[in-house]
Amino acid sequence: MADRFFAGFVLASRVVELRRNRFRSPSSLALRNLKRFRRLIQTLAARSPYYSRIIKERRIDPATCAVTDFPALTKKHLLKHFDEIVTDKRITKGGVEAFLSRTKNPLALFKDDFFVVHTSGSNGQIAPFVWHKMDWLRGLTHLARAVPVGIFQKIAFVGATDGHYAGVTMTESSGWGPLWWAHRVKVFDIRKPLSEIVSGLNGYQPCVVVGYATALRALASERAAGRLAIVPRTLISGGEPLVAADKEFIESAFGISITNVYAASEHMIIGIGLPRFGGMVLQEDDLIIEPFEDHTLITNLLNKTLPLIRYKMEDVLLPLEDRQPDWPAYRVVRDVVGRQEYGPQFLNEAGQCDTIHPIVFVEFYVPGLEAFQIIVQDSASFTFLAVPLPGQLKPDLISHISARLDDLLQVKKMRNVKYKVELTDHLPVERSTGKFRLVRSASSEIPG
Repeated sequence: MADRFFAGFVLASRVVELRRNRFRSPSSLALRNLKRFRRLIQTLAARSPYYSRIIKERRIDPATCAVTDFPALTKKHLLKHFDEIVTDKRITKGGVEAFLSRTKNPLALFKDDFFVVHTSGSNGQIAPFVWHKMDWLRGLTHLARAVPVGIFQKIAFVGATDGHYAGVTMTESSGWGPLWWAHRVKVFDIRKPLSEIVSGLNGYQPCVVVGYATALRALASERAAGRLAIVPRTLISGGEPLVAADKEFIESAFGISITNVYAASEHMIIGIGLPRFGGMVLQEDDLIIEPFEDHTLITNLLNKTLPLIRYKMEDVLLPLEDRQPDWPAYRVVRDVVGRQEYGPQFLNEAGQCDTIHPIVFVEFYVPGLEAFQIIVQDSASFTFLAVPLPGQLKPDLISHISARLDDLLQVKKMRNVKYKVELTDHLPVERSTGKFRLVRSASSEIPG
């Protein structure tokens, strides 16, 4: 009860803080974040061996430092130095990986204190991110800017649900702990046949529907065909780019505008695109964002457990000059240019063509797996290229990967689809562009 009361107090004060920030000037918010950054660096100098070493090597003064005094941090570098970067000695990369292999419940807490989310992203490299539960709840408050707060409001999440993925964890935890009164959340597994998802939604009748853009596009088609009979007040898209044609079709089918949320396992809510914005407003309350031509660096001021200073994101932000009059402190970007992954199509057990949503592979997790790639051979088979972690027993890894793939194909009613797991130390790239694709065709180029 005491924990719930304290968490409730934290959330209430946080809501007040975010409201004040909305009416700050850009320079006021930037100065506030610089002061917070310097306090964070003072903490890291004492508690993070990795950042302590950087501070000493570069002769950085925590009292006067700037973000640009620090080097960029890539996912590869994060994984290599994970145990040195964290600020809590209870947390190790091995311990987190063991936790992820034991439980698929997104609300289960590591060491009773930490939310863990993971992603493979579009580069196939698996990475876990650890958040103290109070910092996680603080980060969740940004959702109030996208989701109207109600009492026992029904929320449906359509996406990857069988693990510690950012989307399902954020959605389910919006009704967790001190937020129990606000939301009632039900999740729908994107791996299941669309007809089952539609039937479940018809029975649930949610007020808010949250899902990947392609999932909402499929639901819009079902509603246009008369098979989906729900009347949500709010639609939220996230997890993948929302293209203009899909946005128009979804809004036409449901008769309401759609809110586009840019979020990531590394930073939670990064941007919110409400219909009236004409773009996406960056949530810079806890993030110092540096856009570049082909990537973005983000410093997270909220997560003090796994601190990320100038963490490299492959997404590209296209800034607009105009700011929202009632959100003057925040920059607006035209769009988030992320890589749209190829959703492979296979013939299922009934001989019908069905798609495996690419997010299922983006969020694929198996202990001992460092990176992977899916190569589609034809409509009935694919190859799973796997890069094992150093020291990983190869037969065990193949067995774990096969178990996950078997489960996926069973849920999709695709047990007829054949696959082969191949271990490798190198993942190929497209011949024409030199870029990596998480899912690609055997012809070396990606359809579409």
